[in-house]
Amino acid sequence: ATARVYYNPDESITTVEGSLSKQLEVWEGYGLGLAASVGNTEYQDERVTYYGVDALLTKAINDKTTLFVGVDLTDLKDVANADEVTSVFGGVEHTF
Repeated sequence: ATARVYYNPDESITTVEGSLSKQLEVWEGYGLGLAASVGNTEYQDERVTYYGVDALLTKAINDKTTLFVGVDLTDLKDVANADEVTSVFGGVEHTF
C-alpha cells in the first residue's frame, strides 16, 4: 500500500493519492504487477476524485535490467465532461 501527497507550489494545489499493488511471478523471468488507486485533487476550484487501475508485465533481462509494458485506465469520476483515459506504456528499467 502506498499513500502520497503532492503539492504544486505554482498553483497552490494539493493532491492526495492512495494505491494498493501486488506483484506476481507468472512464469520464470516474467512478472505481473496489478495496482488500484484513488486520488483527490483540485480542478477548476473544486475538489475532485479519480480512480485508476494498472497492469504491468515485466521481463527480467538480467539482475539489473528489466523490460516492461503496461496499461493504465483512469476514470476522472468527478470531472465534468471527462471520459475514461486509457494509456499504454513501456520501457526499460536499469539499476546502476
